[in-house]
Amino acid sequence: MKIKILASLGMGLFILSCSHSNKPNAIELSRSTVKIQALSANGKQSIGSGVLIAPNIIATNCHVTRTANRAYLIEEDRLYPVLAQAAIPEFDVCILKTEPLTLLSLDHILL
Repeated sequence: MKIKILASLGMGLFILSCSHSNKPNAIELSRSTVKIQALSANGKQSIGSGVLIAPNIIATNCHVTRTANRAYLIEEDRLYPVLAQAAIPEFDVCILKTEPLTLLSLDHILL
């Protein structure tokens, strides 16, 4: 149930952002972007980016975190562990949950 709620939240904000009439500029959006580091059991590392869509919810591409047994968000010099992940595989979208970050989430920029 929680996974479906997270997935619905992520897709809802994505759709809202696509139809929003006052589209934010790149500088505003960069305030909601984080780096993602994912580590698999065999030591392989994947690096990607994600967008903070709510205070502790991040949307990213699943191919970044799919095979990871540990994943972290990097905000400036701090590491935040990923606590939970929900996948929408048909869109290669994963919704990650972590501790609240200090960045502005996309819902504050778009709404």
